[in-house]
Amino acid sequence: MNRSTFARITRATLAATALAALAACGGSDDPDPLPDSAYVSWSGSANSVVILDWNNERFAVRTDSRAVAFYDNDTVLTGLSVNSSADVFSGATRIGSVTYTTATTGARIVDFTCLDGREMDIIMSGGTWTYRCV
Repeated sequence: MNRSTFARITRATLAATALAALAACGGSDDPDPLPDSAYVSWSGSANSVVILDWNNERFAVRTDSRAVAFYDNDTVLTGLSVNSSADVFSGATRIGSVTYTTATTGARIVDFTCLDGREMDIIMSGGTWTYRCV
């Protein structure tokens, strides 16, 4: 193999590797979801690590910090956490809990529930979040 052929093969290999790396990252600035092992697993829940809110948006609790994250891209909701007793906190204020409920399919799942027993809706907008009880 001459130098010219070797250089073409090397450039083609580097280009293919760069394209594969770009495709693997999805071409997005959004964080990639973590493996389920990075989240608290809810024993007996058909959704394993996923907690639903009122709108059926998917959240999870990170095992390392107990912070709540949007499950689809692991965006952490700053200040929202769940302790080991399944109490939900906004900063130091308890606002609800993670509770077992029955899905429309009949499966047992977990969701966010406000202190008054109503379902919690978590609203995310522009890097911030809030909640309401519905």
